[in-house]
Amino acid sequence: MDGGVDERLEVAGIGDVDAGGGRGAAGRRDLGDQPIGDAIELLLTAGRTAGTIRPDAEARDVIVLISWLSRLDDTELDARGPRLLSILVDGLRA
Repeated sequence: MDGGVDERLEVAGIGDVDAGGGRGAAGRRDLGDQPIGDAIELLLTAGRTAGTIRPDAEARDVIVLISWLSRLDDTELDARGPRLLSILVDGLRA
């Protein structure tokens, strides 16, 4: 996967969201105090509004898939992690 996170957020139409917390110079919204599901849903909603995220994707779907990725052992993580994460992200696209 190429490109930085900020670039990917901009391409997805959700560049004003900062899941790491705080309000940066770009005026990003602060999600640091919200549960992860709320943060993911906010990102999905922004992507749906921009027409870049499929309409049936839910925060719980993303959490379950990421949880599955976390089960990879160290050797699989290096070999499969980037490809599987790319498949996950591609599957969210509209």
